[in-house]
Amino acid sequence: LQAQGQGLGARDAESAESLASLLAGKVPQHWIDNGYPTALPVASWLVHLKRRVEFLRVWYSKGVDPPCHDISHYFSPLGFLLAVRRAASRRTAVSVDEVTLVHQVESLISDPADLLGSPAEGVLTLGCFLQGARWDIHTHRLEFAPGEAFSALPAIRFVPMVGAAPNTNIYTYSCPLYRTCRRPGPRGAARQPVSMIDLNTVVPPEVWILEEVSLVCEPPEI
Repeated sequence: LQAQGQGLGARDAESAESLASLLAGKVPQHWIDNGYPTALPVASWLVHLKRRVEFLRVWYSKGVDPPCHDISHYFSPLGFLLAVRRAASRRTAVSVDEVTLVHQVESLISDPADLLGSPAEGVLTLGCFLQGARWDIHTHRLEFAPGEAFSALPAIRFVPMVGAAPNTNIYTYSCPLYRTCRRPGPRGAARQPVSMIDLNTVVPPEVWILEEVSLVCEPPEI
């Protein structure tokens, strides 16, 4: 690409598109098609790619599960959540279809350094960002965030449970979790929710639906 940009090499359509995207500060579509969905500009994408590689390198070198998983670093967040359910299925000797995930936002955990070890039950995840709202760490509920496009959500603990999960909160908003913030448009892997995350709220969930509040597992521009 560098040689082609200097006019020293022949260009095919794919190379021409990649070069044009890079000059415009975008991630080439060919890279996305052979990698993972993203809505980041190429400079931020490279920063996040390095973080992903480092996270996986440290995990591999230590040989044990991290105490907190950064879901934004996974090639397939849906596959990760399915693996959690499958592990519970094997442990309890029931069908994976009978295993659901209960969601608990751990308001006091916003950094892996806050942890002394893995949770006794379930798995902890970071790397989710609220779009159109924020999480109140004092009341442990969703709140409005005028003028704030994105806000980091504290850690979510996914706890496998056989059967339906109990709900003791008056209102719960089933918030869609997307891989990126670029979700409108034709059907595709990047535009289908990875999961629906139950979040406590003091207003009816229809309020958040009208506000189009969602979660994304890709950081905003870095």
